[in-house]
Amino acid sequence: MLLAGALGSCSRREPPVQAGTTLFDLLDQSRLEAYPETNLPPEIAAAAAEPFRMRGMEILPGEWTYGGDPPPPFAGSLPASATPRYWLSRPDLPLAAGADPPVVLRGGAAVRPWDPGKEPFPGEAVWWDQENGDLCALGPSPPERVQLEFLADPRLAFDLLEESLARPPGAPTPPRPRDLVRQIRIGAISRRCLLLPAPAALSTPAVDLRAESLHLAVAVVASSWRHEEGRIEASREGSDGVEFRVDVLEGGRVERVFSHSVPAERVGAGFENVVVDLTRFRGRRIALRLATEPGPGGDRRFDYAVVGALRFAGGESREFDRPHVILVDLDTLRPDRLGSHGYARATSPRLDAWAAANAVVHRDALSTSSWTLPATASMGTGLAVHQHGLLGFPGTIPSAAASVAERLRDAGYATYGVAEGGFLGGAFGFDRGFDLYHWGSTGSETDWRGFLPEIRRRGSGRPLFLFLHTYLVHSPYLPDSRFEDSARPYAGWLADRPIDFAGVIEPFLQGKLELGPEDRDHISRCYDAGIARMDSMLGEFLEEMEGAFRDRDFLLIVTADHGEELFEHGGMGHGQTLYGEVLRIPLIVRFPGEQGRARAGVEEAPVSILDIVPTILDYAGIPVPDDLPGTSLRTPPPAGRVRVAELAGAAALQRGRWKLILGRAPGPRRSGEPEELYDLEPDPGETRNLAREHPDVVRDLKEELDRFRTRHPPVEGAASPGGRLGVAELDRLRALGYLGEGR
Repeated sequence: MLLAGALGSCSRREPPVQAGTTLFDLLDQSRLEAYPETNLPPEIAAAAAEPFRMRGMEILPGEWTYGGDPPPPFAGSLPASATPRYWLSRPDLPLAAGADPPVVLRGGAAVRPWDPGKEPFPGEAVWWDQENGDLCALGPSPPERVQLEFLADPRLAFDLLEESLARPPGAPTPPRPRDLVRQIRIGAISRRCLLLPAPAALSTPAVDLRAESLHLAVAVVASSWRHEEGRIEASREGSDGVEFRVDVLEGGRVERVFSHSVPAERVGAGFENVVVDLTRFRGRRIALRLATEPGPGGDRRFDYAVVGALRFAGGESREFDRPHVILVDLDTLRPDRLGSHGYARATSPRLDAWAAANAVVHRDALSTSSWTLPATASMGTGLAVHQHGLLGFPGTIPSAAASVAERLRDAGYATYGVAEGGFLGGAFGFDRGFDLYHWGSTGSETDWRGFLPEIRRRGSGRPLFLFLHTYLVHSPYLPDSRFEDSARPYAGWLADRPIDFAGVIEPFLQGKLELGPEDRDHISRCYDAGIARMDSMLGEFLEEMEGAFRDRDFLLIVTADHGEELFEHGGMGHGQTLYGEVLRIPLIVRFPGEQGRARAGVEEAPVSILDIVPTILDYAGIPVPDDLPGTSLRTPPPAGRVRVAELAGAAALQRGRWKLILGRAPGPRRSGEPEELYDLEPDPGETRNLAREHPDVVRDLKEELDRFRTRHPPVEGAASPGGRLGVAELDRLRALGYLGEGR
């Protein structure tokens, strides 16, 4: 059944459509001419009207998350001879509150739950952990042919089953066009899209066209189900394809100007970029209609069509007075390994030269955490870790924590992001606010120069926010002859092998691997080699971009989410402690305009990763929200400022010369003390704990931490759980060392 409806035509004359305008800008004056109530088959829609059994797809071996050795109470329940691994997954199946726990199926048959407190270990076990909402397994390898089946609440049925639902079924009015906007993820690409499940049609208001083309990204989301023996099961057989069309409406006349088919074999395969030529309509007053139709068989089941980009190009451009903004995140980069910060080895000559000519180098910058997920959430939202609550995974940035990309897009910016996978994926919320977000490329494939033609084409159409992230400095570190000691070349067992987490870092942290002075020096040089590879890519990008922008104003920030421990305090890697080597970050800022370039130099004032978002908003002319703890770098930071960092179970506060670390972070601690106090002036390496000698300072800094948290309370939904990670996300996390060997 089609829902014919309109929002009513708007009598006011819309501003002209020109290069940089998008159809998203016109949604509030557009109208839906047709929209399907549901694209579910009748038998599934009928079954979902009552409580029903729902069965998910089989969980593939590669989708299980490795959890390391069995934790208590499981370890005590195992025979001494057993050496199983512990596996855990959080299936993306939202269970109704208070519903019976799901049934675990293997090969279609129910599995009797294992009780680790009452029964001996059977050699291999799979069970549902009702208390934590986890699917768990013990065994030498990830189990196969495992599914979950549970009783679904009909109130949740369409949220579970209808990928493109824009309104409750049976509602008396059609959805508004604005309700159809979604962030759609297909493969490694996340886009801001309109949901137009076939058959649907949306018409824009009549506008004066001053552009020459309309750019679209079209796709069909793969989401389908079948009704089998009283259950609704996930199915691999879905849409038979969708036809996308664009019509021009002018003076009562309708002319089809574009048609494109996505066949059944391309459903779920990704976005297809297409261009609609509107050159002959330039200078005329027209409206556009976007329509989708079912595939060749006329079957609309699961025809979940989406349209992204929706950007006009060519012809006249809108003028703007806001700077472009580029934020570069060099994951795991220690600032003391850069020439701009006094390092002797030539790790970063191109970045150093660019910064000396164009930017301010802040030499005392700290992060909010010592690993990627919480620190990057702070970088992107401007919120302290306790405010956004993203301390572990699975988890996601709460919707109440608006990202800088969302704020800029709402202010008229075009927003693009490129991240190299790991924790920067959409499952954690990092794609929110981006018109286009590419996730999952590897460091060896990264070439940011590909954005330069886009920058040159933009002209004055719309200011651009570009977020670029790379793991080139992150482990595994790769050897490089440029950083070998020519007088004493390394010939140890680590030669010609990557310094990875599973083979080197984790065994060292567990005390199972001895590393001598030569080994440690070699590892340090391999880390430096990663910085050099990064510098080659980044330096070329920065140099070419200066020419691409020419006289255009732009704000460019180069930073990192955290540092890296290279045997300080007896450790390697990051995420284990809150010492300076993992909290200090580079913060290099190229401010807009001639005044910005005149500021180029070095500044020693204490700054924070939390200052990035306020700085961007300030220069973009957007009010800085009161709940952000940071300040714009346009002006000097406030005197006596407090900088706070957090891990699960631990926190650190730094004010002036004093630094306090409280609690115990997960993983091996370098100190057994629950309170650590350091005077950073005589002891910048944090080697002498003065907590017992200065209890008054400890007490004062504890109170300061309490005041900081009171002034900046958590946002609504902080620490909300995230969805199940996909195979690609897990593979990237394994490669980076965040999941154990063989997992």
